[in-house]
Amino acid sequence: MQLKFLLTVAAAATASAGLVGRQAPTDGLTSRQATIDDLESRQATIGKLSNALKDIADSITDGIETIKDISPTTVATVIPKLVGNFNDIVKTIGSFGKELSKVKPADVPKAAESDLCDTYSDFFEVYNNLVDVVIGEKGLLARIPVSVITLPIAGILQVANSAINNFVYSFLQIVPRCRVRAQEELEEASDKFTSAIQKFSDNLYRPVGGDFDGLDRHASN
Repeated sequence: MQLKFLLTVAAAATASAGLVGRQAPTDGLTSRQATIDDLESRQATIGKLSNALKDIADSITDGIETIKDISPTTVATVIPKLVGNFNDIVKTIGSFGKELSKVKPADVPKAAESDLCDTYSDFFEVYNNLVDVVIGEKGLLARIPVSVITLPIAGILQVANSAINNFVYSFLQIVPRCRVRAQEELEEASDKFTSAIQKFSDNLYRPVGGDFDGLDRHASN
């Protein structure tokens, strides 16, 4: 009787071991699939961040080209196009806003940070070009008398500038490797941009003559 009991226990143990053995490959496959899914998710995140910067840069470039076309004789016809360009910038930023809010630094692999920083540098160069075409030596505020430029231009530029700043701030929280140097550059350019627009707005209804109340036309240089 005791022998029969021992044989029964041994058989049960053998069956259990066989079951575990058959399950192990499944568990391994599940683990590998989870790893693959995680990598794909991270790659998708990197793609979204990179595409966001590129799309915003493209929208800014369109706005830059429009600003270059503005002159005292064309300002009335170009303003609607400029408004459209900068509305596109704000919409493009908004379209990525919700996605960006879901991303955490841990979602971005360390190996990908360098490439994202390079993409950010390309974006920032375009942003700097925007600052230059507005407040540079040959920029919008230097070429067009205040009496010709209307207040809506100052308004849309300010709104677009704020949207860009908010987006970049969120981006730099996600990719810390780019943060210190990039944030300093952005703040410097943004401060110049904001100051120029504010001085332009302050002078809008004042008599035209000389520089715009001390506005440094070489601010972006």
